[in-house]
Amino acid sequence: MVENRLMTELVDKSAEEIGSERNASLWNSIYYKTAEGGAADPIELPQLTDPILKISFIQYLSGIAEERAALYLRRFLFDDNPAVVDAAKKSFDRNSYTRKLYLLIPVLNASSSLAQRYAIEKLSLGGISQAIEPMLALLENASEALQIEILSALELLPDSRVVSFLPPFLDSPNVKLRLKAVMVLSAVYISGKKNVRRKLLECLRDSVPEIRKTALWALEKRPLKRDLKILFSFSKNDPHPEVRQTALEEFVFFPTQAVVQHLVEILDREQDPHVLLKAQSILMDLPAAKLTPILHRLTRSPGGESWATALCIYPKSKQDTKFLSRYLKKSLAQSETEQQRFNIFELMGATQDAELIPLLRSRINSSDPSAYAALHSLLQIERAHPSPQLLESLLAEIHSTALRQILLRHLVTTSDYPVTDRLLASVIESAHDPSLSIRLLAIQALMQIKRENVYRFLFNLLLHEKNREVQKLLEEKIAEYCGEQQDFLPRIFRETAQADEVPFFQKIVKNVSWFPQTWMSLFHEILRRLKYPGNFPLQQFLEEILTTLLLLKQVPLVQIMMAVKKPWLQNQVLWIIARLAARTLDLLDSASISYLEDTFASFNSNGQRAILEILRNSHDPSALPFLCRLIGKKKFNKIKSLTTNIIHHMIWRSDA
Repeated sequence: MVENRLMTELVDKSAEEIGSERNASLWNSIYYKTAEGGAADPIELPQLTDPILKISFIQYLSGIAEERAALYLRRFLFDDNPAVVDAAKKSFDRNSYTRKLYLLIPVLNASSSLAQRYAIEKLSLGGISQAIEPMLALLENASEALQIEILSALELLPDSRVVSFLPPFLDSPNVKLRLKAVMVLSAVYISGKKNVRRKLLECLRDSVPEIRKTALWALEKRPLKRDLKILFSFSKNDPHPEVRQTALEEFVFFPTQAVVQHLVEILDREQDPHVLLKAQSILMDLPAAKLTPILHRLTRSPGGESWATALCIYPKSKQDTKFLSRYLKKSLAQSETEQQRFNIFELMGATQDAELIPLLRSRINSSDPSAYAALHSLLQIERAHPSPQLLESLLAEIHSTALRQILLRHLVTTSDYPVTDRLLASVIESAHDPSLSIRLLAIQALMQIKRENVYRFLFNLLLHEKNREVQKLLEEKIAEYCGEQQDFLPRIFRETAQADEVPFFQKIVKNVSWFPQTWMSLFHEILRRLKYPGNFPLQQFLEEILTTLLLLKQVPLVQIMMAVKKPWLQNQVLWIIARLAARTLDLLDSASISYLEDTFASFNSNGQRAILEILRNSHDPSALPFLCRLIGKKKFNKIKSLTTNIIHHMIWRSDA
């Protein structure tokens, strides 16, 4: 029995103290003192009625690597309080007593479902084979939910003793139970146990695709040549694509000619992309010695059922592409139909053989569909052997709009393609094409060339483009380039901008990333161009630039005002600041306000009124002494009434 003094001391402690390390010594003295006294129980658990005390003791027991500590943690698995049970599980997991899992075997027959499920999970994960018999005994009369958990556990404990218990579950109307039973059977089969294969094959008749897939997966883990007939059937005829895909897996172990031909036929007939990809990847992995003979045989009959598929596999499987090139030339000479010629030209690109370029070029301006296949193959070869001269020639030779689209799309999708002056000139010419689709593709191709002369051309194109879709594309991409080249936009504006072109600059500026240097350069250039009032496009642009500079507070007001020299322009800038201050709190800092006060007398009456409005809208009480001084000076009598109103306004706001 625990000494009353120690228990009282423990109970009197607060919740925070109980869980602290300082009290480990207290639990230690209780635990080991009782053990020395020979008591069967180190603590009489009924005395621990407070959940906090129980959890504290449980946490202490997690660090005691002894059977006795593990037994007490096991007892707490049956507690009525879920928090205590959860703490017991965590401490049992952390406890390092090596044989603790064997102590959970009796829990399999417990009345507590939470403790029972915990024991099932831990015993299976720990590979405790002594738990198999108790689990099997529990299996027959358990609920369906518990049966599923037991079967999941037995999957991790594959044993031939389990097999005789599975038939009722393999025939169950409950799909989940059936699937779990098949998974257990599969685990037993994979572990190498005998007399299981027949039952596994029976599962292939199940109507549920997942069950058939699981059985096929198990067969693949122990590959046998006698499975081929089954695999041929399921990979070709099963209605579910995932089952067909799983049936293909085992073929990799049997690279026979029959398997190769079957896979080629799958590529011909299959519609599901995942099954196609799996069949193709298996073919790619087969040894060349096994693959080549069947491909040679299949390619002897042009236009046959598996002919095109076999030819496609040649280059992808790193076979002799020179043989394929010679074969295709010969087949072209012997071809009888347009469809055969189309297939041959389309397959030429897969060889990546530059020697086929003259033959393909001779076809691209023909009127039949094979011109498309020839161009497609040409571009495949060009991607493998980059040739700007070939692209130049093709752009000059091709007149069909559809073929020019294919060629330009090739340039768009080819990153860092080599550019010569002649190729650039050809693409620029296409950017003026009357066809909208050609123009868009040519512009997209040009946008990949990060050169200033190219983007100058694109900007000039924007100024004259009428189609809004093309305009939007140009605005976004030119803005991206301006973000990378910060001096590009100010320089273009300085060199080329006319009054009617200012709106285009405004649209681009809205998309440009914020760089103070870029925006200040534009600000200076606008000031230089504004020679007289009334230039409304430039004045509107000035307001947008000034608003950005002030709102982002990266450029001080002093720097902005010192850049403005013309009195009428100073007034305009001040009124812009006043309007902005009216709708933006804390627009100006104290240094900016001090600057306006110090330079107040240098402005004309219009500018002075603007500064007063700025001070009113800034709501800064520190400006009151300056405003009071203005009232006492005769030279500011014209604005005395406005100044008085502003003082009253600021005092009223301060009192409010």
